[in-house]
Amino acid sequence: MTNTTQTNGSAPRRHARVAALTLAMVAMPAIFAAPLAQGQTYQGQTYTVIHSFSGAGGDGAAPMAGLLLSPTGNLFGTTIAGGADDFGAVFRLDTSNILTVVHSLNGVPEGAYPVAGLIRDSAGNFYGTAKLEGGGCDCGTVFKLSKGTLTVLHTFSGPDGIFPSSSLLRDSAGNLYGTTFEGGAFNHGTLFKLDTTGTFTLLHSFGAGKDGKRPYAGLVQDGSGNAYATTYYGGTSGQGTIYKLNLATGKYATLYSFPGPPGGASPTAGLIRDSADNLYGATYIGGDNNNGTIFKFDRRNSTAAVLYSFPGPGGRGPEGEYPYGGLVRDSAGNLYGTTVSGGTYKDGTVFKLDTTGTLTVLHHFGAFSGDGTIPYAGLVLDSAGNLFGTTMQGGAYGEGTIFKLTP
Repeated sequence: MTNTTQTNGSAPRRHARVAALTLAMVAMPAIFAAPLAQGQTYQGQTYTVIHSFSGAGGDGAAPMAGLLLSPTGNLFGTTIAGGADDFGAVFRLDTSNILTVVHSLNGVPEGAYPVAGLIRDSAGNFYGTAKLEGGGCDCGTVFKLSKGTLTVLHTFSGPDGIFPSSSLLRDSAGNLYGTTFEGGAFNHGTLFKLDTTGTFTLLHSFGAGKDGKRPYAGLVQDGSGNAYATTYYGGTSGQGTIYKLNLATGKYATLYSFPGPPGGASPTAGLIRDSADNLYGATYIGGDNNNGTIFKFDRRNSTAAVLYSFPGPGGRGPEGEYPYGGLVRDSAGNLYGTTVSGGTYKDGTVFKLDTTGTLTVLHHFGAFSGDGTIPYAGLVLDSAGNLFGTTMQGGAYGEGTIFKLTP
């Protein structure tokens, strides 16, 4: 879809608010020279901006979350700002690249500024979280969206959590699991369950002793009824953790503490798993140059190995730096992801890490006028090998984009 409305002059205000809401904004220097063109093939991939958010006329702005790919090929997601009231929006991008705002959040009581993506049930209902507004403490909400109608399932109050920043996990019985970045007994976040009757259960308050702190990532489930995720801080070195939740019993256990450089540190992204019980993820910093890592975690012996350390001593590495979003894995075992900074134009990259540990940059953001910049979210992969993602800034109006990489 090509936008025709112009920005309404609120982009600087939105971006200031977004900076206040994000966990660790990186410096965003001016774009360098732009030798590439929209749709040009690079490293075997054709990159195309398929939607530029305008933030005007009810359109969304500043998407920070990843996309959800439906069985029919439509893409669904959230934006932090924009929508009818500038509190954020839920959108659908169809296979003709026509974007529709499915719902605009209203602040109170629904919540506002959703930084997490959506999940979907078999009936076509969507579930998500909003980070602020909705309740006396502006602590956030959990919501259900059915045919454009939003229902608040839970409003956080502080002791049960503040600022739900992760996507949700839904088990086979329809129960929802998620985390909050703050709140709880130690104000370092919570782990919760919301059952199908609307009953909320606080499963864990993060932050006691050497426990993990500040969980930013969502949970991933294995085939045995367990779920796994990361925390940004905490653990024995204070650099974040990997933890396990038994969904049946609610039992929580810390499995691994990140050591910091040259190992990983401060993961913001969730985990993915393979058929051999290994988990894969990225850390925002750490590694040989403290620019972030890609790692593999063996659940059988609770050990982690750094598969790749982003280079670039002194910052601004050509391969990218600071992988904020999660990874996606293809059937051959290759990993794909994004970095929020670095690359040729300093505005982030899309990368591929193959099974030999070789990293290839598939796109350098900021490569042409109207390109997206600062991709906080990870990628989704369709059955044809196309990669889709979002950028929080850039595009025709500076309010972010949805992009596609076609092999």
